Amino acid sequence: MARITVPQPDIDLYNDGFAKHDLLDRSRIGKNLTNLVDSVDEPLVIALDGAWGSGKSFFLKCWVGAHQNELGGQARTIYFDAFQSDYLEEPLVSLVSAIETHLPTDKKTNTSVAKLKKAATYLWRPLSRISLALATSGVSEVAGSLGDAVAAATSDEIEKQLELVWSRAAGQQHAMSQFHEALSQLSGPDGSKIVIVIDELDRCRPDYALQLLEILKHFFSVPNVHFVLGVNMKELENSVRARYGIQTDASRYLQKSISVSMTLPQRDFRGHEKAQISRKYFLAMAPKMGLKEKVISDVNFYLKLMQTSVEISLRDVDKILSYCTLIPQNQVVVERLFPGYRMTICGLVLMRVLAPSEFDKALNGNLRLVDALRAFSITDQSIAEGSHPVKAIREIWATFLDPGRVDKDFDLRGVFDGFGVRDPSTFQGIVDDYMGTISFDIAEQR
Repeated sequence: MARITVPQPDIDLYNDGFAKHDLLDRSRIGKNLTNLVDSVDEPLVIALDGAWGSGKSFFLKCWVGAHQNELGGQARTIYFDAFQSDYLEEPLVSLVSAIETHLPTDKKTNTSVAKLKKAATYLWRPLSRISLALATSGVSEVAGSLGDAVAAATSDEIEKQLELVWSRAAGQQHAMSQFHEALSQLSGPDGSKIVIVIDELDRCRPDYALQLLEILKHFFSVPNVHFVLGVNMKELENSVRARYGIQTDASRYLQKSISVSMTLPQRDFRGHEKAQISRKYFLAMAPKMGLKEKVISDVNFYLKLMQTSVEISLRDVDKILSYCTLIPQNQVVVERLFPGYRMTICGLVLMRVLAPSEFDKALNGNLRLVDALRAFSITDQSIAEGSHPVKAIREIWATFLDPGRVDKDFDLRGVFDGFGVRDPSTFQGIVDDYMGTISFDIAEQR
């Protein structure tokens, strides 16, 4: 049964790994990350850098479970979705709560967590807001387990703590020392490590994301405690400039907080063909979307043409898949169309997602042959050096857009039915019938 949105894998955090879900063979990258966090004692902040739709969240969710269950890792992993907490004023609360929730509940751990929470309570800057909330019975504003810890106190007691801690620098330094000590006890004197995975950082409010980075640098910089951030570094740099001014050296600013950067490869270099990850993903998901074999083959051919010069994200593929399922089945089922018509329809789908300016020209009746060839990365050289299908694509689009430039020696028998194909209105009819007016966007899912 066909569907409109691409099914997302149901990953059981901490239990599932790559074995059940790894369509793109990224367990190899997971193994590299496991080796890194297990072998280094000094505190690391590792940025998994990638554009939206590159698969960061999927990778991190799989790695959290695969680290110990499949990859032989020793460090304990904790997953934290920053976007789900960015409505709060203070990231420290959410981070400590995540640590408490996902660590073992043995006596030693519980003692260290209690110490960590107590120290964090003193370091929690919005204590005055909590005091006001409690005084007005607004206890619901206190979020997380730290809120529970202070909710039992009276507003007078909190005011005393405010005066005691924030009026004396020694109080702050002592609280920070206690926080570091508790965190070190959690990671273990035997060298055991904790890795906190912070996902969706690039979707957070800029001020929240930057505040979170500052907290990692000052509060959590202790041996054997590592962080892995799922982030789009370009967007994070924009957040730095938005906060501190466009003249700020954003890259240098972030280097103070981030130790190591890594990326997810978008190509698979094993084997004879350097197949782009996005095309591999398309071929895996297309049958699950109910697409027919001929449509899958046609779209895959366009992706193969374009992959050397166009960056195609997994999010782009999701949109291509969705638009393919929305192709109207009017007049004749797309699967049964002559190849020339079907290739044109599939090409318009690719154009809609990857070359929207050219697609707008097609909608308005202004698309030229040179526009279409540029959209599909077809050049004179690629035509001369390419296979028969590459030349056929060129001739199909020339037939519709510039009949005078059709190669008379190229045999297009069986590609079109011949009826009305030279009439410019035929192409516009395809655009109107099969592209329609449906337009949508897909929520960020990876």
